[in-house]
Amino acid sequence: MKEDRRLRNLRYQMRKKGYQFDTKNLVAIMPSHDKRSLLQERRLSKFGFSIQYNMFEQ
Repeated sequence: MKEDRRLRNLRYQMRKKGYQFDTKNLVAIMPSHDKRSLLQERRLSKFGFSIQYNMFEQ
């Protein structure tokens, strides 16, 4: 099944900011705090993704 264009574009924009994705479990791992985008996180949650803190950030 073809992925929704809006979701694909959103994930591309967020990967450029440092987010990491696990599409199997629908989880997005946050980057450092200075690169977070709350608006994009809200849009991503509408597609069923949950946001997870990066516990191994240095």
